[in-house]
Amino acid sequence: MLSQLSRTARLLSSSASAASVARISVRAASGKAVTFKQFGDPKKVLSFENAPDSAAPAANQARVRMLAAAVNPSDLNIVQGLYGKLPALPAVAGTEGAGIVEEVGSGVKGVKKGDLVATSRVLGTWRTEAVVDGSSLTVLPAKLQPEVAATVSINPVTAMRLLEDFGSLSSGDVVVQNGANSMVGQCVVQLAKARGIRTINIIRDRPNWEEAVEMLKAQGGDIAVTESYARTPEFQQLIGDLPAPALALNCTGGRSATDIARLLATGGKHVTYGGMSKRAIQLPTSLMIFRGISCHAFWLDRWVAENGEAKYSELVRKAADMADKGELTIRVLAHALQDYELAIKDMTEHVESRKSVLKVQ
Repeated sequence: MLSQLSRTARLLSSSASAASVARISVRAASGKAVTFKQFGDPKKVLSFENAPDSAAPAANQARVRMLAAAVNPSDLNIVQGLYGKLPALPAVAGTEGAGIVEEVGSGVKGVKKGDLVATSRVLGTWRTEAVVDGSSLTVLPAKLQPEVAATVSINPVTAMRLLEDFGSLSSGDVVVQNGANSMVGQCVVQLAKARGIRTINIIRDRPNWEEAVEMLKAQGGDIAVTESYARTPEFQQLIGDLPAPALALNCTGGRSATDIARLLATGGKHVTYGGMSKRAIQLPTSLMIFRGISCHAFWLDRWVAENGEAKYSELVRKAADMADKGELTIRVLAHALQDYELAIKDMTEHVESRKSVLKVQ
């Protein structure tokens, strides 16, 4: 899976509320960590520091040697103090990663020393070693590339739920989405393709947009265009032979959220799961009154709180198995842990539409 060097990073690919996010023990690190002592601009408040020695895990905990950790937009929102759940300070950054179990407490079941695990929805993954609740771990296929393993517990699972929880989609139905070159968007394309669901994929206007369009088509996207093109008569002709979408997925907000709502069929559902543009969603009243469009939202943490950790772990394992078997491609851009600033920059700039990952070991 390891391909070429890109900048200072390596490119990899794999065909590949009450129940709150687990928090890593404050005693649970050995080596290095990316930390913050106050909320604010990640460029100003994050630092790469020595971490305190780890303690032996308690009965319900496990000690994990971290191999890789994903860099998610929500990670930055947490550092900024703008997320739905915030840690006590000081804190270690990151909410998703993968590593090798080094030691398990006497009460931990289903996990053993040597297992490759996803540290699913754990606050504080940008570090070299951690002691975590055993219930937060999902055992993954042993041969799964660590950098890919670090990404399977949030984006692919979100894509699965978006396609399952807002109506019964069938082969031939159409989904429209903005931010389609995000990793959630790429997973939506691939999962939809496997079910015969067609996708209209809209990306923000950006340099080298042609590469993102071709990437989405190669993954199975039926139509992929920029936001500006999606506002032209030519775009209306392009989608003219498709049924109107039953589902619109919004991770951008602003005008793009309005654009995809206008494409929905009567009774269609508009689902927001992100707000990358930081602009408010404005939908015409006529769409809701005369066409029966309904608006919804999805947050993975809420889904887990309502459905339980066991069901969530099943989905993480499913995503990992698909990546391991080549049924799901997760394109990764890996940086060393100490190069977290560059990883954040690449994530915010969507470099090559790849998932930024911190390679810890």
